[in-house]
Amino acid sequence: RFSKSKTKSSIREINIEFASDCNLRCKFCSLDHLKPKEHITPEILEQALTEIIENKAFHKVEVLNLYNGGETLLHPKRLELFKLIAQYKEKAKRENKHFPKIMMLTNGMLLREKLARQILETKALDTIQFSLDGGTPESFEDLRVNAKWKPFYNNVKTLDVLRKELQPDLMMKSITIVEG
Repeated sequence: RFSKSKTKSSIREINIEFASDCNLRCKFCSLDHLKPKEHITPEILEQALTEIIENKAFHKVEVLNLYNGGETLLHPKRLELFKLIAQYKEKAKRENKHFPKIMMLTNGMLLREKLARQILETKALDTIQFSLDGGTPESFEDLRVNAKWKPFYNNVKTLDVLRKELQPDLMMKSITIVEG
């Protein structure tokens, strides 16, 4: 349980890591791939979401980031977790309570059409952000070891088409590292 402190909170963003493992081995990444891999449980996520709605210390949180180093989409129960987030978004709305925007960062390699559709249908996300590094397809593959440009590009393109159909208000963004 989180503290019920009477002091004003300055927390604006919270990171929740679904999975501490990653399918890539990016040259610049600080993720320790030798550590045991862990996944958040639905119970822990539910506890965090309850606190975000109920505890006044979190009422100014603007964004809940679904990342902290690992690849979110590697979680074996990812759809269950997205549905749980969607339920809490609806609960907050029904109770006229604040709920932060939900942003997921992904490397995009696992986001094939079926999974993209399933995620969009949950309506859990407000923003999906892609790691788009390198500046060219060749640099992308060089920096993002195990990533392939063409499947990445096709996954992003497919998501955008599905987004327009299923969740047009979902924002798509990218972050980029370019070697200098």
